[in-house]
Parts: sequence; structure tokens; C-alpha cells
Amino acid sequence: QFQTGFGKDNCTKCDAGTFQNSTGSNSACVACATGQYQPDEGEALCVLCGVGQFQDENGTKGCKECNIGQFQNQTGSTECLNCVAGQFQNATKTTQCFACDVGQFQNFTGQISCLECDPGRFQNDTKTTACAQCTSGQFQNVSRTTSCVD
Repeated sequence: QFQTGFGKDNCTKCDAGTFQNSTGSNSACVACATGQYQPDEGEALCVLCGVGQFQDENGTKGCKECNIGQFQNQTGSTECLNCVAGQFQNATKTTQCFACDVGQFQNFTGQISCLECDPGRFQNDTKTTACAQCTSGQFQNVSRTTSCVD
């Protein structure tokens, strides 16, 4: 709260998205910084955005959720991070990405799923960005496999 002038007998509540933490203040309310929010009026502090969320604007009443293909595992964040290549995330407001399984890959960042290795290719590791080609004398006629056959 703050007082709009000297000698007043009441205070004005700060709007949602702002705060005032000085007692007896005649200063205006302060906007919450990026990474923070305040949903209520008349508060003395702002709240940090939770994990899986971010806020890139000042003076807000809430935080934004991380999109699919992104994550955030820190509080008070101003942005979400893209999942790295070899990983994916198909939900919003998350704190981590998942590794592509064996027989799969993902060569781009910020993706919502992994791709299957095509026939003639394989992958026996997780969190990979490409599939390996069967060597000479070997083949694979099934997709999403972990090896080739002689």
C-alpha cells in the first residue's frame, strides 16, 4: 500500500502485478520484475514463478507455462529452455525433457516426439540425434530397431 500525499489518513492498495514493501511510504507501487508475479492487490512482495513456468514481462498477475518441446527446472525464470536434440517433451509446464528411446532419434531442438529409425538403419543408444546405417552385408527391413541382421 502507499499514500498518495502527506497528511492522508488512508493508504491506497497496490494493484495486482505490483508491490510496496516500505512502511509509511508515499512512493508509488513497484511493478514485479520479470520472473515474478503478484496475483493480489495490496501486497508487500512478488512471488517467483514456479518450475515449468516463466515470465518475460514486468508487472504481471501470473506466469506463463512452458510450451511443449520446452522445460524449466528453476524458479523465477524469464524463459523456458528448448529440449536438446536427442530429447523431447510432449506436455506443457514441465521441468525436464525425455531421452529418445533405442531405435529412435531426434536431430532438432524443441521437439515434441522422437522419430523412428527407417528400415536399413538402427540405433542401440538413447538420446541420439541420428540412426546408423546397416553395414555392408547386413540389412534391416523393420523400422525402430536396435541392430541389423546378417
